[in-house]
Amino acid sequence: MNRKIMIFGSSMQRANNKLQSILDNMRVGDIEQVRKGYNDFTVQLKNGDIYVAKTASESCRGYRWQYAYIDALINEDLLYTVILPKFTPKDENGDLIMGESIDVKDYIEWF
Repeated sequence: MNRKIMIFGSSMQRANNKLQSILDNMRVGDIEQVRKGYNDFTVQLKNGDIYVAKTASESCRGYRWQYAYIDALINEDLLYTVILPKFTPKDENGDLIMGESIDVKDYIEWF
């Protein structure tokens, strides 16, 4: 599918904990690679999906995403000015979806 799935946490620890929870529920055979460092936690699946954990801040302004897990503790201003504007809807083939009515709420889960 080649989706970029972001986990935006109010802290890196909260984002990492959420991604670890998601990873724990994945089938081992679906996982291509896991990279876990101090400020970097990324899971790449064999179908091309990439999960990335990030602290929600001004520095994550450039991260485009097709699906997101968003921490309910994130500042509302940051949510509307930094995170939501980078939503980039794509179809199953990885092509941009243009000209259709897309509701970003269908592409977000809160934690």
